[in-house]
Amino acid sequence: MIKKKFILLLLLAVPFFANACFHESFNDTARFKGFTRPRHFDLAALDKLIFQEELHGVHGWQDSIDHGVHLAKRGYVFRALNVFRELARAYPYSARVAANIGTVYDLAGMPDSALFWLRKEMELNPEFHMGTEWVHIRTLEAKIALAKDPDWLRTNRVLVRARMPVMTELSQAFDVMYQVERLMPLRIPPDPVFAAVLSELAEFQSSAGQLHLALLHCEYALEYSTGKEKPGSTCDPVVIGSLRRRYDSIPEAQRKPLIVKTELDKSSAYAVLDSEKPNGVLHRSPTPHGKEAHRRKSRSNRRDRK
Repeated sequence: MIKKKFILLLLLAVPFFANACFHESFNDTARFKGFTRPRHFDLAALDKLIFQEELHGVHGWQDSIDHGVHLAKRGYVFRALNVFRELARAYPYSARVAANIGTVYDLAGMPDSALFWLRKEMELNPEFHMGTEWVHIRTLEAKIALAKDPDWLRTNRVLVRARMPVMTELSQAFDVMYQVERLMPLRIPPDPVFAAVLSELAEFQSSAGQLHLALLHCEYALEYSTGKEKPGSTCDPVVIGSLRRRYDSIPEAQRKPLIVKTELDKSSAYAVLDSEKPNGVLHRSPTPHGKEAHRRKSRSNRRDRK
């Protein structure tokens, strides 16, 4: 709990420190060189990383995870998917592998497969990604529902208090903000589901007294909006005006400064570059049996804890 509060303070102090919703290995000395804050990846740095990895070869599960993440961040989604499909076969009990392959399936436009793998991640380790993966899962469920009913967002919320019986507005805001910061570089406007998530995040932050952050996320929500979201949301222009008046009513010495929204540079925005899908779709990992299954599960759990 103390660790989570500490990270929350960092998030509030340094908004949008984005590492996408991927999970690289802990021994990757270049893990923070493949992106810039807050809405774009450093494409040149990723190209260099991928070139070096392919030149010298990828050895072991940790390097393979890093290579797959770098490919996905650069937009080579289906090449990354092939990497993680092989890892999923070799390490079917790894929450880290499940988290990454789920995110790549999301980028590949396969929300059903993404949902399967992120739920598997939660089963293997509910506290992976600080226990916030339920937010990503809810966005996938909303995408699937919206595909079936174009008006779904007008009558439904994307997020629910699904992780705990009781969650404070501040803890809810932490979970959503943690995921938003990691998903932001991968979401290109317009995106009605992401707009709804940002609007609900602003609602949680407003209730928690974080008005400067609520106003920031409302600006982002309006950028991603398509007008399909629930009427009267927190980021409705009328409600934004009310939020701004509440913010202005706080004595200047006590209120936190507003944060300037970072504009999206379309020339370096995220895009899927490869179009050749792999043969077949791996919805499920192999299920080993007996002593070998126990050994592989134990090895995967040890690696995820490192």
